[in-house]
Amino acid sequence: MSTKKETKLEKMQRLSAVANTLYTRFTIPKKSGGKRVIEAPQPELRAAQRDILHDVIYKHAPSKWSHGFRKARDIVTNAVPHVGAGVILNIDLKDFFHQFSRDQCYNWFTKSAKLTDEVAGYYADIVTKDGRLPMGAPTSPALSNLLSTGLDFHITNFLSGRDIVYTRYADDLTFSSKTEVVELPKIIPHIKRICAEHGTPVNDKKVHVMRPGRRMEVTGVVVNEKVNIPRKFYRDTRAGVHNFFCHVSDESGAWFDTTQYNYLKGRVAHIHHLNPTRAEPLWAKLESAKAMVTGDFAQVAALLNDDEGSDEQ
Repeated sequence: MSTKKETKLEKMQRLSAVANTLYTRFTIPKKSGGKRVIEAPQPELRAAQRDILHDVIYKHAPSKWSHGFRKARDIVTNAVPHVGAGVILNIDLKDFFHQFSRDQCYNWFTKSAKLTDEVAGYYADIVTKDGRLPMGAPTSPALSNLLSTGLDFHITNFLSGRDIVYTRYADDLTFSSKTEVVELPKIIPHIKRICAEHGTPVNDKKVHVMRPGRRMEVTGVVVNEKVNIPRKFYRDTRAGVHNFFCHVSDESGAWFDTTQYNYLKGRVAHIHHLNPTRAEPLWAKLESAKAMVTGDFAQVAALLNDDEGSDEQ
């Protein structure tokens, strides 16, 4: 006796009814202190969310002002428009993903994605938990971007006719100007009002005005005169790579922490993205530590041929 195979629609219907129960909840430390709650979908639900992501969500482009969670854009493209500004205003939004409701997702699936009411309902249930986007679902970043399109247009309409540049990287809003140095900070209450109207309130603790004479950063990228890596990030990474290399060397390759290696590799990759020349000696030392594990000391010697460079940026 054969069992009828479940159709994709039947699977979505089934998962939509129990989606709230298919998450694993845990916390990770925040960079600023405290804990961040992650709600990770279980495998079957995650697979369904990925199907929605690739079949529907990725077929729609966010606004041109958005640089997060999309191909060919990143923290650098978000920072470049603000290089050499006379003043920079940075505003973070509060609990970004959680501000977007199940109803907003449903409306987007019906109006923008043109899905039927039935399918849109299933999808809205599958991409949300407890009535809002969860932090941990693969659909949340791209969907929050699309749901922020109205906010981006409202802000840029407000700025129309003024010499103010605006970009958004997820919940990080950046404004800059080369000429309106005095006037730019005066837009803060207006931006707060606009954000509140769109249901994405501002985090008052993360509103910063930056001026030349001090380090000016946009999404972790220095933009005073050109895009560059923050000095502390470089020095901390260089020290980490050096300590890692020394530990491996002291143990003659018998010790190798893969987690630490991957962490440092990620930091060096970030430096390379902004300043390849400064990253090269860090790559060499990190990879030479890895080569020690395999006993390839000829490669170690070759990799360490380069100097580390100076601290100056």
